[in-house]
Amino acid sequence: MQTQTYDGYFENGRFYTQGKPIAIPEGRRLRVTLYNEPAQTQPPKPDLVWLAELERLVQESADEELNIEDFPRFDLGREPIIFDEDED
Repeated sequence: MQTQTYDGYFENGRFYTQGKPIAIPEGRRLRVTLYNEPAQTQPPKPDLVWLAELERLVQESADEELNIEDFPRFDLGREPIIFDEDED
């Protein structure tokens, strides 16, 4: 019988490991050991600073118009097809 041990802590209904996330297959036998001592770490908090920066960049570039000249290495080998909503 092969066994694996994971060190971590339990908070708000979730088990947090000290390393990579673990996947426990359904229907496996488990043994849980609770220690009578507080965890030394806090649960991971999502770092959403990048999301605020992305949102700022999207807002800043919302009205920006791009030209094919802005991308000199981009070569289709033919003239691009312009789909204009005003044409029938």
